Amino acid sequence: MCAMKLKDKDIVLGATDKIGHEVFVTTHNGLGLKYNLDEIPATGVRGSGVKSITLKNDVVVSLNVINDEELISIITTKGTGKRVKLTEFEKTSRGRKGVQVVRDVKTNPYYILNSYVLNSKHQIGLKTKEDIVLIKLTELPIADRYSTGTSLLKDNLVSTFEVKDLS
Repeated sequence: MCAMKLKDKDIVLGATDKIGHEVFVTTHNGLGLKYNLDEIPATGVRGSGVKSITLKNDVVVSLNVINDEELISIITTKGTGKRVKLTEFEKTSRGRKGVQVVRDVKTNPYYILNSYVLNSKHQIGLKTKEDIVLIKLTELPIADRYSTGTSLLKDNLVSTFEVKDLS
């Protein structure tokens, strides 16, 4: 059994048992931060964690553990997506601000809905208000970190999820 201390407005985004050596954190406003997993110290039950990324009017949308994967898949609320080589993001240390993972368009901003560090054989689900569409990660183009991505759906997305094979 695990326990953790959360502050009033804190929420748990997820948990993983994935083994890796790096972490990639993505925020709603389009920032990303890559750092070594060993920068996160083990804490006891009464510990309240450590700061992963410095935020200003933003929230974390995903945290990915990286092992040998080469690409990160990024999906925006506007229904666009792309894959970016992880080598485009300089490894830094925990607690910094991060760098842009999608171009900052002031008049019509793109917000990150989710990001995935998965091999290209995986599928993800895109959920709109009325439908769910499954896409293979290979359908996402490889682009640089400053692009907004390619349009996947005409509708705005509500959520995304990794498709798991239960067999």
